[in-house]
Amino acid sequence: MSHPRIHLLPCRIGYSGPAKVDQYFVVTPRPSTDHPASSTAEWESSFRGRALRGRTVQLPPGYKGTVYAHPTEGDDTSSGPDLSRPTRIFEEFVVWGHDQVDPVTHPAINLSRWIEVAEALHNDDFPDTDGPLTR
Repeated sequence: MSHPRIHLLPCRIGYSGPAKVDQYFVVTPRPSTDHPASSTAEWESSFRGRALRGRTVQLPPGYKGTVYAHPTEGDDTSSGPDLSRPTRIFEEFVVWGHDQVDPVTHPAINLSRWIEVAEALHNDDFPDTDGPLTR
């Protein structure tokens, strides 16, 4: 089983640039603690000596994530970063936590719920009403 290459870590890293992530961030699969037969992959790793547990998050059907690179030193940034060309497109990523990733409260895992809310808010198929909305 190969792990996704996009990671959401529970920390801020004061570095922006190339890194040998595959060499230093070793990720191993672990059995799911919530549902042993679950298709949701769980992972173990460590970062700067701290144990991490991760969970794969699939983007809902029809959605893709996009990564854009910030300009590096020496790039012509007079017109700002070139946000027209993504550096990576993904359909899944791993959310990491220190002890665990709470599948109930973590916003990245509940992404599909937020998408459902956004789609409902922007849905043009609401029935027409002639009066005020009532409960």
